[in-house]
Amino acid sequence: MVLPRFVPPMLAAAGDFFSSEEHLYEVKWDGIRCLVRCDGQGVCLMSRNARDITAAFPDLTTVEHQVNGTDWIMDGELIVLDSQGIPRFDLVCRRNLMTNKQRIGHAAQIHPAVLIVFDLLYLNGENLLHLPLETRRRTLEQALSPNARVQLSPAMIGADSRFHQAVVRQGMEGTVIKDLQSAYHAGKRTEHWTKVRHVLQSDCVICGFIPKGAAAFQSLLLGQYNAVGQLVYVGHVGTGFTSRLQTRLCELLNRLKQNEPAVTISPADGKKAHWVKPVLVCAIEHLCWTGDHKLRHPVFCGLRQDKSPQECVLEP
Repeated sequence: MVLPRFVPPMLAAAGDFFSSEEHLYEVKWDGIRCLVRCDGQGVCLMSRNARDITAAFPDLTTVEHQVNGTDWIMDGELIVLDSQGIPRFDLVCRRNLMTNKQRIGHAAQIHPAVLIVFDLLYLNGENLLHLPLETRRRTLEQALSPNARVQLSPAMIGADSRFHQAVVRQGMEGTVIKDLQSAYHAGKRTEHWTKVRHVLQSDCVICGFIPKGAAAFQSLLLGQYNAVGQLVYVGHVGTGFTSRLQTRLCELLNRLKQNEPAVTISPADGKKAHWVKPVLVCAIEHLCWTGDHKLRHPVFCGLRQDKSPQECVLEP
C-alpha cells in the first residue's frame, strides 16, 4: 500500500468534563498539531493544514529511529517548554515562524521542541484509521520508544474530575476525552473526541489595528466568520505582546494594509483603525464572551500558520 502524503487530523469538539470507563483521558497540550510521516526517505513534519514544517524543527527528525516499523504516520502535538517546564504556545509559534537556518539551530538549543505522540495512523504501510482507538493506542505503545524529544502522551482510562483538576493545577490547557471504540475520522470534528479547557481559547482573524507610533500598535482588531460567511467584529486585543513581537507584527501588518474595512465597528474606533487583508490568524485566550459576543479580557497567544481564516468561526 502506498503511504498517503498527508492525513487531515481528526479534531475534537468543545465540551464539559465527564467520567466514563469507555473513554481515554489525556492532557490537552498547548502547542501546534503535527502529523509525522516516514516512508524510508526520511521524516516529514506537517502542520494540520498540510504545511511542511520539518526545516523549522531539526531537533525532531531523529524520531525515525524511535519507531519499530517502516512507512508510518503518527499524530501528535509539538510543544516547547518554558523554564518552569510548562508548554508555552508563544514559544512554539515563534519557532514555527523561523526561516533562517542559523536562528533555527540556535532556537533548537535554547528552546528545544518536544513531540507528544497520541495516535498512530499507519504502520508498515498498513492503514489503521478504521481500527478502534484502544487498538491504535496499544499498537503505538508497542512501536514507539520514547526519549527526551519524542514522548508518548500520558493517558488514563476512566478518569474522574480529579484528573482535570490536576492538569489545570500544573498549568496545562485542559483535558481531551476520547472514545476508546472510535475510529480515526480524518479531517472531521467529532464528539468522539471532547476537549475541555479551563480557560477559553479562540482563533480569530486579524482585520486591522489601532496604531501607536510608527512601529507599534495599541491593539489588534479581531473577527470571526458567521454562519453565512461574513466576517464579524469580535473585539480587540492589546495585551500579550513582547516588544519584539510587536515589531514583527507591525512589519507583517504594514504589508497587508488595505483601504476598505474588513469588518464593521463603531465609527469612533473606525476612524483610528488601519485595515489589513484578513489573512492572518491568531490564538486568543479570554475569560468568556460578553452578551454582544465580544471577547472579555483577551490576551494574544500567538500567530497560527496551521489554520486558515475561514476556520475562525463564531462560537455559540
